[in-house]
Amino acid sequence: MSVKLSIIVPVYNVEKYIARCLESLVHQNFDNYEIIIVVDGSTDNSIEYVKEYKEKYPELIKYYETENRGLSAARNFGLKKAEGDFIGFVDSDDYIDEKMYRNMYEYAIANNCEIVCCGYSKIYKETEKKIELEIQKDEKKEDIILKARPYAWNKIYKKNIFNDYKIEFPEGYIFEDICTIYPLMMKSKNIGYINECYYNYTCYREDSIMLQKNRNDVKILDIMQILNEYCKREGLTEKYYKLICEINVRHIFYRLSETTKFSNGIKYNFKFINNAFNFLNVNFKNWKDDSIYAQKMKYVKRFKIAWKMDVLIMEVKKWMKK
Repeated sequence: MSVKLSIIVPVYNVEKYIARCLESLVHQNFDNYEIIIVVDGSTDNSIEYVKEYKEKYPELIKYYETENRGLSAARNFGLKKAEGDFIGFVDSDDYIDEKMYRNMYEYAIANNCEIVCCGYSKIYKETEKKIELEIQKDEKKEDIILKARPYAWNKIYKKNIFNDYKIEFPEGYIFEDICTIYPLMMKSKNIGYINECYYNYTCYREDSIMLQKNRNDVKILDIMQILNEYCKREGLTEKYYKLICEINVRHIFYRLSETTKFSNGIKYNFKFINNAFNFLNVNFKNWKDDSIYAQKMKYVKRFKIAWKMDVLIMEVKKWMKK
């Protein structure tokens, strides 16, 4: 009998959280699935917890140790080892509802879906915020893609689409889901969704890359470039131009709005703002009109002022050198 689902779990220095994660995975109300754990060069005691669970559940858990190459490399490695018809991804500091994979798999089979999405909860130290998809049956594919967001972990995927659509996670980047999951959803023939919050996303890890003060948000432009080049190469740009423009604008301005939180200084901020506006102007000439997000968000105008100031400063510097 073929394996129905492979759950891929990259592990790196999560000894505080890994037991909670694995406990939720081994008690899924589901049969015939496997858990593939990729220990990505972890230097804490995470591996000891993994070995303990492997000993308790030898037929359910497979684990591999690799040198530290990052989240994308660990996920790509797990995909090569997976035997399931469908794939799920779980980050090792998160945990899931016991009904998650049974309900999503049954929905996928019943509706012939290549991808099925669900809602999620953001877990803070003292609060919990539920993010339901709130997708309606008559909504367009583009709206479903935007509402489902590019997270790898609140979805299941037919395994074959990664090869069929020539997509893998880009190694050496943050924000890697953006240029992987969005193209998968665009290429997918049928996306399903369940308006229930099954995934619990941990938002309070102090050592998380996404919470580091010196996080290099400029890298978002590299990720968007990878996405845009893939869409052009695969003939998606003409079909989904406005959607791709919207994705670019939203994620670039999400990062811009966090520059005060993850700032590397005023000079860095000005450079980021300048590069961001130039990037959008080159790739999407009429992005201010084509993006609903750009029209709604007031702080887009604020960054536009900063961008013009940076351009003016550069022009003054050029003039002074003459």
